[in-house]
Amino acid sequence: MERKTRSGHSFSPYNHFDVPVQDLESVAVPVEFNDLVELALTLEKTRLDTLADDTEGIALTSKPTTRPPRKPINKRTRALPSTSPAALHGGIEKRRHADYRKTNRHSRHIAMAQSGASAENYRPRRSTVQAQNDVPVINAFVDAKELPTTQSGAWIGQHHEPTGQPPPSVGELLKDGFTYVKWDGRQTKHIIDHQSRIIVALVGRPPGADWDHAIYEVTDKMEDVQERGEDMDAFGEGVESSRRGEFVALPTGVSFGGGQKIPRNLTHPPACEELIEELLADENIIRIAGFQSSAFAATAPKLYVYYTETSKLLFNHHPNLRRNFTNSIFAATSFNCGPRTISFRHFDSNNLSFGMCALTALGRYNPRLGGHLILYNLKLVIEFPPGSTILLPSAAVEHGNTPVSPEETRLSIAQYTSGGLFRWVAYGFRTVKSLTSKKKKQKQKDQLRREFDLGEGERWGRGIDMFSKLGDLEKDRQSLLSVARAS
Repeated sequence: MERKTRSGHSFSPYNHFDVPVQDLESVAVPVEFNDLVELALTLEKTRLDTLADDTEGIALTSKPTTRPPRKPINKRTRALPSTSPAALHGGIEKRRHADYRKTNRHSRHIAMAQSGASAENYRPRRSTVQAQNDVPVINAFVDAKELPTTQSGAWIGQHHEPTGQPPPSVGELLKDGFTYVKWDGRQTKHIIDHQSRIIVALVGRPPGADWDHAIYEVTDKMEDVQERGEDMDAFGEGVESSRRGEFVALPTGVSFGGGQKIPRNLTHPPACEELIEELLADENIIRIAGFQSSAFAATAPKLYVYYTETSKLLFNHHPNLRRNFTNSIFAATSFNCGPRTISFRHFDSNNLSFGMCALTALGRYNPRLGGHLILYNLKLVIEFPPGSTILLPSAAVEHGNTPVSPEETRLSIAQYTSGGLFRWVAYGFRTVKSLTSKKKKQKQKDQLRREFDLGEGERWGRGIDMFSKLGDLEKDRQSLLSVARAS
């Protein structure tokens, strides 16, 4: 049965699509990217020199380096509920003791993340790395070097205005030649190009039965923030509606652009800021942030090292900048609080052009019927269950979601770093304008641009070469661990 909105658009949860659900290790996707690259070069010709911010009008400010002190974490009472001594025996006692050890270990990890230790020294969890060994592969049969990017410097992605049209249903996508990828949200799968580079990772989730509980807690927390914020009128128009979709999005962290002279922290009105602080202090959200960062390190170790080196230089040079999380290498976070976070077709064009974005889905919806991740360049539509995480180069791969039903909710947490921050560091903590000021002759300007931006396509090529190939992944991980030990 098919249902439609008053505007005549269909909701995918009510669309029946007659297609075998595929759960294959290899999916062939014939697609040509040369035309997209040419379009990218044209659209980005004038954009490169004027960094637009990735926050669409959100104010920037300097914030104190440290957060207010938080209450120490103690989950002992939660781990060992009140019970009569007579009940503490045999299997019950053993099980409770095991639960306490596990909870206490989790508390130590959270306390470490909140301690102020540098994110650059945070080591990926071994369990996260091991979960990505010997995983199924989806072959996109494309060359990552042909994905869209900017004309020369390749610091940011292709600018593309979203259509603003309602997202397509699964049935419509399948009719348009998309391949359906079934995914349980647990087993890791890698999407590779024809050079065996891992360009997208369906990461899954951490091992352990308590992850579902953590996801439920975060969903409730973000829904509560969304409801309280609307009741207090804490959100402006740019928060509740943007070019990416009609949902409450709360970006926070470090960004750069929009005419700013130096990188700064994003800021919001006081009521909105308090709600964001609640989210940043939430133990389960800190855990998600750490898992996303660990998954990034396990999937693309060489690229992760590049993020680490840039982050260290940035925060050492600007000690007033404030991190979202000390267990994550990403500079910014977007809390997409819904109630139905369904993105329009778009590129995250201000992210690092070859950088990774981590997405964790939340909410209460049926992932077989809606909330899929659509990768338009790759012609893939992927089941995206709540509680699971996907890594993708969101500035180079156009993406969006299929809708969920009006009775369902969908939220998400995204982490990313803007390309402007990488360029700021590479330019020696200078803007494009200061690097190519009017005082310099044109020949001198061109020489400086070649020095920092390299030849046309060269930086983009170097960036793509930081994506690990399947056969080199273990070696790249060992190199990452060596860097971590040396630091």
